[in-house]
Amino acid sequence: MGKKLRRGNAFACVGLAACLLVSCAPSVLTGGDIPTIKKTSTELTYHASDESLAAFMKDFYSRHVRNGDDAIGSVQLGKGETYQKLWETTSVVWFDSTIEGLKTYDALENIRTYLSNLDVDSFGNTYSSPCVAQGSYSTTNLMGQGWPFPTYNRPSKADGNYLNLYGVEFNNVNENWTVNGESAKIDGGFLYCSYSGSKNRELTLQSPTFSADGTFANFIEVDFRVEDTAETSGYTGGTLDDFYLCWRTEEGGDEWFEVGQKEFAANPQEMSGYGFFRTYFPMYLHEEWDKKTITDVKVVFKPKDGEKLNCNVKLNYFRMMTDTRNSVNGPNFISSLEKYVAFTGDVEFLKENMTRARRAMLFQLEALDGKNGLIDLSYLRGHSTSAVTGSIAQNGFWDTLVTGNKNLEANYMFYGALRSLANLERMLADSGERVDETAKVRNPYVATGGQEIVYTETADSLDALAEEVKANVRKPVTEGGFWNEETGRFAWAIRDENSKYGEDGSALDYGYTELNLRMVDLGLATDEQARLIFSWLDGERTVAGDKSTGDDIYFYEFGPRVSTKQNANEYSLIWGTKNIRWAVQCQNGGGLLFISYYDLMARTKALGADNSYQRLKGMQSWYEDVQSYGGTGIGFYDQYYLDKMIDPEIGGDWFTLQGGTRGNGAVGLDAEFYESALVYSAIPHMYFGLNSSRYKTLEIAPNLPTDLKWFALENLMFSKIPYDCYITNDTVVISGVRGETDGERVQISLKEPTKTNYKVQINGKDTSDYEVKDGRVVVNVPLSHVKVSVK
Repeated sequence: MGKKLRRGNAFACVGLAACLLVSCAPSVLTGGDIPTIKKTSTELTYHASDESLAAFMKDFYSRHVRNGDDAIGSVQLGKGETYQKLWETTSVVWFDSTIEGLKTYDALENIRTYLSNLDVDSFGNTYSSPCVAQGSYSTTNLMGQGWPFPTYNRPSKADGNYLNLYGVEFNNVNENWTVNGESAKIDGGFLYCSYSGSKNRELTLQSPTFSADGTFANFIEVDFRVEDTAETSGYTGGTLDDFYLCWRTEEGGDEWFEVGQKEFAANPQEMSGYGFFRTYFPMYLHEEWDKKTITDVKVVFKPKDGEKLNCNVKLNYFRMMTDTRNSVNGPNFISSLEKYVAFTGDVEFLKENMTRARRAMLFQLEALDGKNGLIDLSYLRGHSTSAVTGSIAQNGFWDTLVTGNKNLEANYMFYGALRSLANLERMLADSGERVDETAKVRNPYVATGGQEIVYTETADSLDALAEEVKANVRKPVTEGGFWNEETGRFAWAIRDENSKYGEDGSALDYGYTELNLRMVDLGLATDEQARLIFSWLDGERTVAGDKSTGDDIYFYEFGPRVSTKQNANEYSLIWGTKNIRWAVQCQNGGGLLFISYYDLMARTKALGADNSYQRLKGMQSWYEDVQSYGGTGIGFYDQYYLDKMIDPEIGGDWFTLQGGTRGNGAVGLDAEFYESALVYSAIPHMYFGLNSSRYKTLEIAPNLPTDLKWFALENLMFSKIPYDCYITNDTVVISGVRGETDGERVQISLKEPTKTNYKVQINGKDTSDYEVKDGRVVVNVPLSHVKVSVK
């Protein structure tokens, strides 16, 4: 096992090297009035006056971009689920992450493909993953409309009870289902039938009698393949009209109720010659289902009027599902689309997806009441803070925590989506293009036949609503907001009247660090709120009742603990509260690496670049310790944390890694934590000010800390044009521009000098073509080989 490095001598040598470097021209540049960054690689490469920092970032990037032998995970960036999509997009759109840049895969294409195939259903609800029909096997653990749990056959860990739902996978036996009254056939994990009927005769797949509670069976999910053999044999239009869901209830006796897929399903499809269906029926909207006792069901295929039905059907599964929809899916889709379009300039892709983005926003505005200035999750079943059976759904990344109908994550994601969609509206207008299709969704409160809701927002109205959301979330809890005046930080959620562990309207606050840091990063926290948040995180003040205080908040070295107060009780009931000890699982006092990105970003904005630089150097020290243990590839972190686990002076459970085959753990760094890649994005975002909020305009706003004299990045990309960039606080050099530009421009913003007789220069020549705004000198130039400086 490797030994840890001695930090003192290492940093002394680095400091001397940095001093020698800044005493002369940086070796990364050639000379001349318009210097060029020397090419060293075809991949993203970091160079800095602090060589050790550049080496840290380069190594971290090589592992977390999941490229080549150093990859810390086998799944490529861009192939994560919807809840991860904004993190992935943020991590790859600003540099050459195409196959030319990465060599082994195309991260940009992964993002594009995922966003193109992601379902936005008839209500505007965005799914947790593309809702494709599954393969030749059945499973209860794949995302689609919602989260992979809870499922009909998984009990609540809190009380050990099942939810009294019904489902069948058809993996081994027919489960007593019948096909037109005959025993069903099972073939390869499907209920299979080949049917040729007389005129107007239906094909009926029927369940046995059972008893299930319609209170929690909010959706029916069915997955099957159907072949209209008449159409595939050449009969124009085929004979299959639609498929229907039918059921009986204990209350209704022998009466059958039915809904058609085309009219009622959340994600309806047109029938075709050969189709794959993964369909969700919103049963909570039907008065003859909701809160009734369901006794049996049928899936019925009906021919067109006067036709003879000829078809092959393979039913993969039938499931009663709780409402596992996530409010944050829509904002993730919208904001990911904005970042992708902003940095790629792909206006055609924007046109293809703008209507879907607008429809996704309508779900936020209408079903979730966002139009009134705060998201309320009451429309979604089981998302409250009640500790009762049925209140088991999660709503975002934190899949084990109580959601709460008034939930801060849902609201800051909504705020971000409002800003993103406003930018997309402006990009579309600035491109000279338009989308004529009207964005509209079903009335979320009406089963069928309700008046459709039409999108009428503009960029200005979206921005205005975003300002309203900002004002609301930063209000004290006692005034309807999320700011907890008792703790000096933001609460995760507001308890409801049935909450078991606090009064109605009280703050559910366990010191969750991510949401507080994101509130600062998004500009949702006031200056005073940001000051109080960092006085808590940096140990300058202690919050009563917290288990972690002072230096212990950064116990995990790479960033703050996930939370600072023991949460022994308030979890979604599917997770339960048995054996919830402090810091043995990441959601309760553990550590997640991606939070460090928001820590760095928030510190830069609230406390300045020098403060975030010191935090970054602390992360570097931790990372070099990990390197010293010699871990490689997927096991890069394992040796370091294994050594921690067996140290008799430390609680070993505090260092168990989560992910892959490890199961639950206290620390999340690799495996399914694709979002850890965000950390290598911190440098371009906080110190380069790399951004794009206008069509075909790249923004660079250097903000280097005192101890960094210069920084350079190779193989960045904007509008699919690779380039390199070198910065100091008074100079920007762009070189290595490769490919044809088509009106792309760069807005360079440099700090205004304190002296009055400064000069602004472009390529070594004085210019008056600039403006001063908010203490910065702003120059707008074409994307080309250029040097802009303020002296």
